[in-house]
Amino acid sequence: MKGVEFTAVQTSYLSAAAAKADVVLPSPLWTESKGSYTSLDGVTKSTIPMVKAKGDIKSDADSLKEVARHLKK
Repeated sequence: MKGVEFTAVQTSYLSAAAAKADVVLPSPLWTESKGSYTSLDGVTKSTIPMVKAKGDIKSDADSLKEVARHLKK
């Protein structure tokens, strides 16, 4: 990530990119998230959390909304 002034990463795991990031936003695992996905054959399915996330972790959407709210200031 040479030449990049600031890097933010949203992830469930400490990846190489996250290790180099200025800010890491925690992301719940797919087993902790409500949402949907589209399979390779074009079928969209809904998911429900199978386990409760530990700690005070926000959904991906809520984390991004919070970042956007702060950027507006």
